[in-house]
Amino acid sequence: MNQYRSFLLLACSLLLGSLTPRSAPAAETLLLFEQFADCQIRVSAFQDTKTDTATLRFDAFTLDEAGIQQHCSPGETTVADSLEKAFATHKQQASPPRLTSLFIGRLDKYNWIRDYLATAAFATHSPDTPDNKIVEDFVTGLMASTLLDPFRSPADQAGYPLPRLSCEKLITDSAGRPLDALCWLVFAGGE
Repeated sequence: MNQYRSFLLLACSLLLGSLTPRSAPAAETLLLFEQFADCQIRVSAFQDTKTDTATLRFDAFTLDEAGIQQHCSPGETTVADSLEKAFATHKQQASPPRLTSLFIGRLDKYNWIRDYLATAAFATHSPDTPDNKIVEDFVTGLMASTLLDPFRSPADQAGYPLPRLSCEKLITDSAGRPLDALCWLVFAGGE
């Protein structure tokens, strides 16, 4: 009977331990909220207070008559100018957290990237090709291009190089051509 109780206590403690949320506390710092000619831009830093690191999030939107945010496609200059300001604000903080990545979201919200995806010749893959290989080829093609320069140039100038792109949830058409993905640019030392 004691062995049974011991087993139950162990099982309950393991179950409760696995149900306990383990996400790190995060604090959001607004680095930029500004109206540009084509969109309102918000750049926020989401700081993991346990590791003193932060992920930046780039959002572009307009507000409709009801005040609801609607998708907006910022131009390359808007992206570069807003990030330049956001990096300057980040550096002015008393003790800024180390940046790990820049979440840029869905690629199809950037007209110049969407246009490229519509016309670019990507490597063809057979139906048997693993998804991770398709994503890897997609990421390699984007990093080799100048498409991400509106994100990379201001980061490089501020001393935060972005050497790696990470994407997930790649959407392809029926022919396997990439149409969209959720992406992050990873800062050097951000892994």
